[in-house]
Amino acid sequence: MPRSTAWPPPPDLIDADRLVWAETVHAGGCTRLVVARGTTVRLTDLDGDACAHLQVYDADGAEERPGRLPPGRQGALTLGSQLLSDQGNALATLTHDSTGRPGSSLGTTDLELFTRAAAKHGLGSRPLRPCLSFFQTVTRERDGTPVFAGPSAPGASVSIRAEMPLVLLIANTAHPLDPDPDCECGPLEVLAWRDYCTSPGQPSRPRMG
Repeated sequence: MPRSTAWPPPPDLIDADRLVWAETVHAGGCTRLVVARGTTVRLTDLDGDACAHLQVYDADGAEERPGRLPPGRQGALTLGSQLLSDQGNALATLTHDSTGRPGSSLGTTDLELFTRAAAKHGLGSRPLRPCLSFFQTVTRERDGTPVFAGPSAPGASVSIRAEMPLVLLIANTAHPLDPDPDCECGPLEVLAWRDYCTSPGQPSRPRMG
């Protein structure tokens, strides 16, 4: 099976002239895309077995280090959460989540996928921090211990909006806490389209460009 395939005509809710990226990433595959500020990227678990791992970088230079969650939200990403750089700037915002469960920041079982995707964009010298993961849910015990809670429903999706120009590295591989050693991920759909930037009145500090 191919690692990634081109997407046919876009879904009805997205005008074709706004679409800037469309791809399906299969199990063990990775992709990287560069998006402008104000772009929305939607990840969809087509069959209920995908596990999307995401790394976010400032596309304009090395000054902004890879994204992290705001204080108090380490380990969980919920609707409205923002990814911040080490300088406190908003890189991206989670604007849509139909999974009903938070994303996690526990890493991936296959770091080589991210290394390969990063090298394609000249990011080989940048640090690969723990990534964000979606669709394979992790909960936490009272003492903070992470517990694998299983997959989301087929067709579940999440969307993030770029608050500055970004490089996104996306891998589709098993979650590190998945107890099934033979887990095979289902296909992951990646769509991106021109949207809008966060307004000055919203709670973020995007770099103006």
